[in-house]
Amino acid sequence: YRFSNLFGVDYRWTTAQCYFCQQLLSYNWLYGDDPVEMYGILYYPHIGQGTEIQLGRFISPPDIEAQLAPNNFLYTHSVFFDFDAYTQTGALFSTKLSDYWTLVYGVHSGNDMSPWSPSQHFPTFELIGRWISHANKDSLYGGVDAINFTPYMRTYIGTANSANPSTGVLYGHDNLQQFNLTWTHVFEPNFQNLVETYWLYEYNTYQGGTINNGPFKFGGGGGVGAFLPGRSTATGVVDYLEYKFAPKDFASFRVDYMNDQSGWRSGFPTSYGSLTFGITDKMSSVVTIRPEIRYETAFRTGITPYDNGTKAAQTTFGMDAIIYFGNP
Repeated sequence: YRFSNLFGVDYRWTTAQCYFCQQLLSYNWLYGDDPVEMYGILYYPHIGQGTEIQLGRFISPPDIEAQLAPNNFLYTHSVFFDFDAYTQTGALFSTKLSDYWTLVYGVHSGNDMSPWSPSQHFPTFELIGRWISHANKDSLYGGVDAINFTPYMRTYIGTANSANPSTGVLYGHDNLQQFNLTWTHVFEPNFQNLVETYWLYEYNTYQGGTINNGPFKFGGGGGVGAFLPGRSTATGVVDYLEYKFAPKDFASFRVDYMNDQSGWRSGFPTSYGSLTFGITDKMSSVVTIRPEIRYETAFRTGITPYDNGTKAAQTTFGMDAIIYFGNP
């Protein structure tokens, strides 16, 4: 089994509806707690060349990036990754067909929604294939991450209880229909490139997506956004160029683009781009640091999503440290 818990500001990105979601969607707290991963693992060696089953809440499988720091090349996430699926709750199967083909398939209650959420969409299906070249220098990984029979936001009226101060108002969670494809190419053992693209859509949703009825602060809250009839879409692409230049150091250069033309995902009707350069230095067997510099911008004239809605672009420098526990 696996259990990973996250406390801090970043719960605002990973929260799934009805996993302690009142912290964000009713109170809009800056800090909160989220049990990002909670699943058991079963293994059946005679289904295909081996099949692993994850039962519970698990990370959405197709992305280059993932929620937890050790699973990423850089300290920050791309704009691209900010707005697709984070976790799913259900059953995820991975079957090895050969040394070159693997199938990942499953059923869940909708992206970032618990099965007991009033907004859940069960069954939501996923089917993803992975191919690795005979030379082991190229791989493709892609398919359907989420598709269901009701591709719209399911809303409901909040009722009075001690955990929900926002009563008699509309709640609802994004129901992403998501398709991903990732290509990895290895130039040399110390030099590789990864590129991923996605297409997202949903019907009859709201600007800004999932409804946050907490106070308007920290870039969220304030209740429901403008209704967006019909189909809203978002497309994106991200590229990672990775070079290992020393035994314990590698450099990452990331370029990404995301087009949110109706503001369904971000709350602002624009496309975005970012450039990020960072270094990962494994200082010791227990400490890794990742300094980086990043520039990001919105491309539509007059749209200012940064610095509390006052700027169209921003440049940031940041660094994190990963401290490993247990045996080095």
